[in-house]
Amino acid sequence: MQFEGILTPYELVDLVLNRTSSFDLDIFVDRGDGGKYRPGEPVRVSARSGEAGYLYLFDVDRKQGTIALVFPTTGEPNYLKSDTLYDLPVPGVPLLLVARGSGQHDVKAIMLDHPIQITGTRQAPAVQQDQTTKRPPPPPQKIVVPPTTEKQMKSLLQAGFQKGKGGEGPPAPGKLGRFAQDVCAYFVLEGTGKPNQSGKPSQ
Repeated sequence: MQFEGILTPYELVDLVLNRTSSFDLDIFVDRGDGGKYRPGEPVRVSARSGEAGYLYLFDVDRKQGTIALVFPTTGEPNYLKSDTLYDLPVPGVPLLLVARGSGQHDVKAIMLDHPIQITGTRQAPAVQQDQTTKRPPPPPQKIVVPPTTEKQMKSLLQAGFQKGKGGEGPPAPGKLGRFAQDVCAYFVLEGTGKPNQSGKPSQ
């Protein structure tokens, strides 16, 4: 696959905090914006874009100040047609997001007209879900960077969240081209409720 843009960790932070778009993009989780989940419960994601392109989904843990790439995994197609509702993951692919870590999380969606590569990501290969054991999917792939860079990324993220507003104008100029972004918040409750693969709240 030909990558037209390679983003540094700092450019990724700018992109996560950004609130501008060149076209429409809607992202939502199965329990709606602000939905609540117990640890281990699946968080199902749907997306619709006004233009065709390549979708990237990140799980942003506001409490920890971390960013994890949850879609796509290595070898998983992430090209979406325009004006088409996509429910992720597609059949036969493991759940892409399971509630982990208490507090507020953001599912951040980025849609571009070309593929990108993010330095420091380690993606798990796409595999068929084991229907016999019902094992939960592995954790999403964190952005793997040196400790100093990781600390600086957390500081930049948390400072952006505290200001309550995102960046203005396109981040990483010249690398992204036309892009759109959207974000949907969800909350992971305290406790250790049993995973509920149906998506309904655990009792």
